[in-house]
Amino acid sequence: MERIVPRKALVVVGIGCAVVGCGNGDDSAAPTSVLDAGGPADARPTDATTTHDAQADANGSSQAPGDATAPAYAFARLAQWSIDAGPIDFCLASPGSPTFHGPFLSTNFTSDGGILGVDFPGPSSTGVTAYLATPAGPFDVRVIAAGSQDCTCGIGLDAKNAALATKSLSTIALIGETAPGGGLDAATEPCHGGASSGDAGAYGPQVVVLPDDPSAPTGYLAVRFVNALPLAPPVTLGTSVTTGSATVQGGSFFTGVAYGTASSSANLVAATLRSPAPPIDRNGYASILPFAMTNLTVAPAASPDGGAAPAIALLPNVSIGAGAVVTLALLPSLPDVDDAGVHPHAPQLLECIDNAGTLDIVGTCVVTPTDRSGP
Repeated sequence: MERIVPRKALVVVGIGCAVVGCGNGDDSAAPTSVLDAGGPADARPTDATTTHDAQADANGSSQAPGDATAPAYAFARLAQWSIDAGPIDFCLASPGSPTFHGPFLSTNFTSDGGILGVDFPGPSSTGVTAYLATPAGPFDVRVIAAGSQDCTCGIGLDAKNAALATKSLSTIALIGETAPGGGLDAATEPCHGGASSGDAGAYGPQVVVLPDDPSAPTGYLAVRFVNALPLAPPVTLGTSVTTGSATVQGGSFFTGVAYGTASSSANLVAATLRSPAPPIDRNGYASILPFAMTNLTVAPAASPDGGAAPAIALLPNVSIGAGAVVTLALLPSLPDVDDAGVHPHAPQLLECIDNAGTLDIVGTCVVTPTDRSGP
């Protein structure tokens, strides 16, 4: 088994509130677009640091909480949601500065299994790291190929002026594809566009930053949905109803979630409002009742004939308890390759328990390919 060792005293965060509710206050808010990395995050994770004893920066120094001289820290995880970009790392720069610092993973960790990076979700990768301590403040964020010696060559468009607020939790995600929908040729454009690429195309690779929640209201779970499937129409996340061999949407949580966006108050289905808890917050998480052995499905928001659209992705037999903070992401799926050729899968759903503890830098996520017709 590959062993990953911190080079320095870097904090790896496990929030650990997936079983008991931690409690937080929420507000209804305007839609959240993950394509807009600017502006302040609605970060309320003051309890994000309650499960560790000290804060440490990316260079290995640590200060006791409450020390007035201690630098400010945020916590971020890296997500590889671009199917053809390969393993990745990331770098940070002051807004507008050409000087990026990193690579973050290879600078702070060493692996006895070769190049250290985050690969697309599949049999050997969750596609997401644990939360790692980073400097706090506004930053431009660049994703680079794992194993890069410096931060010169970015993959896709950088996220600009991303708010990594003090004590906040964030997901730094690479979405899109280099080709064909992304319009970039990795063979002739080794930087996959980078900061100087201009328009990477509607589905080209780009870095997005999502503000995350640290906890759910007591007695409920918090669920957010991200549509990161290039070429996908606006979609609905809900439960499935099976009749014979056909599976169609049952009850819904969110509807009309377009590519490159996270769930928001504009997407929330009224039937989801089953409690006095605030229904959805500014980070796109809805407060819902726990459920067990439920199929989660994604389908186009509307079928051409106006009827119920068939599911394009399925996560079967899901059980999520009170207190869990969950991000569900609709992604492309890696094809099966054998002697008979390439056998593409339909889209897949990635389920991440955002506030679950971790043993190393690997995030608590699971992905399920769906053997169905694509959109």
